Amino acid sequence: MWCAVSSRCIVGPYFFEENGVTVTVNGHRYLKMLNTFFYPELCRRCIPFNSVWFQQDGITAHITKPIIAELQRKFENKLISRNSTFRWAPRAPYLTAPDFFMGICQA
Repeated sequence: MWCAVSSRCIVGPYFFEENGVTVTVNGHRYLKMLNTFFYPELCRRCIPFNSVWFQQDGITAHITKPIIAELQRKFENKLISRNSTFRWAPRAPYLTAPDFFMGICQA
């Protein structure tokens, strides 16, 4: 499951499924979600990419070279991630907002 939380809105949740079956997130599936779900949703909400700071955790699917290259292309100098030019402290409490929010919604 993936979601984006900002002061403007919440995008998601997005469930990683294929043929109705939950699947493991890998780089290919993560990139597909960005291209088919997240980017179109930003456009639908009239949120320009250059106004977004994109922050993510450091799981392997999020930090592969193709993913980081794609996110840097879309968000230029506004990508906060492992393997990007703008790094964030590991286990920073600011990264737990989506996890906390989704935990409350599922309870």
